[in-house]
Amino acid sequence: MKKLYLLVLFVLFSLSLTVRVLFVNDGLFHHDSVQLAKAVEDTYQTGVLHPATGGKYGLVLLYTIPYFLYHNAYVVTTFMTILFASLSVLMAYFLVKELFGNEFIALSSALMFSFSPLYLGVTTYAKSHAAAMFFLFLSFWLYVVTIKRGKTNTLFVAPLAYTLSLLIRIDNIMFFPMFLVLYLCYKSKKRYMLVFYLITALLMTTCYVWGLLFKYSGDQLVWGFDKLVYLLYVGLYRYMDSITTMGFCILVLSIFYLLYKKQDRLLLVCGYWILSIFIPMSMLNVSSARFYVPILLPSFVIISAALSFTRWKVLAATAIVLIMFLTITPVINFRHYYSSGKELGLYLKDNIPPDSYVMLGDANVFAEYYSNLNTIGNNADITGKEVYTVEGTVKDMNYSTEVVGVVLYEDYHHKEVTLDLGHKKVYRLIG
Repeated sequence: MKKLYLLVLFVLFSLSLTVRVLFVNDGLFHHDSVQLAKAVEDTYQTGVLHPATGGKYGLVLLYTIPYFLYHNAYVVTTFMTILFASLSVLMAYFLVKELFGNEFIALSSALMFSFSPLYLGVTTYAKSHAAAMFFLFLSFWLYVVTIKRGKTNTLFVAPLAYTLSLLIRIDNIMFFPMFLVLYLCYKSKKRYMLVFYLITALLMTTCYVWGLLFKYSGDQLVWGFDKLVYLLYVGLYRYMDSITTMGFCILVLSIFYLLYKKQDRLLLVCGYWILSIFIPMSMLNVSSARFYVPILLPSFVIISAALSFTRWKVLAATAIVLIMFLTITPVINFRHYYSSGKELGLYLKDNIPPDSYVMLGDANVFAEYYSNLNTIGNNADITGKEVYTVEGTVKDMNYSTEVVGVVLYEDYHHKEVTLDLGHKKVYRLIG
């Protein structure tokens, strides 16, 4: 049995790793990917820990370690993301099995999590979600092991793992009450919960004093009723994209079925887990589908739990995994062969004068990283400068323009599970 168990773990990890390696992005796909690569390079060169977008000091530290061995920031940041994604799938399996004690639910939900359009879509290029999920799941698992088995050594490691997840993505702070929910569901000894919260609060305070906890100020909650209703609708739409419309419909049916089966504890844990992230993240004025990565696992636990009562559970779970994988395959396959930001940077390097300037908004980072060009902001004074931009970048331009070329460009904003391609003109601005 032990050999079979190890084989299952090996296959689960290998499948997750292999598919991501096969579809790895050809370059640094996202603005955040470039910022992460630059932070790793700057940290190595200066010996001082540099922040990536949104801080993420823990992520930069983790990714800088292998950079000492191999000096290619694209390779290191991308493949560390793939590695942590594969490890997080294993950790998801361990966590679900410890929570609910069911082998099928654990394996099925871990596979669905691994091959879901959203998680697969954001873990084939350099990003923070994979490492954040690994350490979040690790902290949950350690905590559940403590409250279920009374192992105090795991109690002291759980706050470390949770705090590290915050240093990778501060969004995980919303899971702080989740440990109380787990305590109430498993009727553990009160001192375990108190010790966990005490150590975690101490670690978080220390990190805050050291300036390591940071959040991008653009993420502001929206409170207006009309706007809030609209954002929740958009959030629901993006959540459906994340697990496919089919998966969402199965999830809704599964909830009703589990209510009928009186699976109260499972629904309570997963329901709180989902809502504690979905509602606040949907209220953000910069919300993207990738913000819903933390609620993928409990969604698939609910589906897998419902399937576990059926005779055809293995067949059904396999079909769901395959359909989700096939849904995202065209997207990650395109990005495997064509990295839009990278190609834009290289095109500008080859086709505009090296002493000119580019005005690309968020995409400035691609020009800086791949072509070493000078960049300026959208509202900068261009007098006396030779400036180039791409169609759609500058709104309400008060400049005369001259078309100098065309590039195939993919807008990466809010496009974790879809492609937004277009041939965009490259302009020279005439002030």
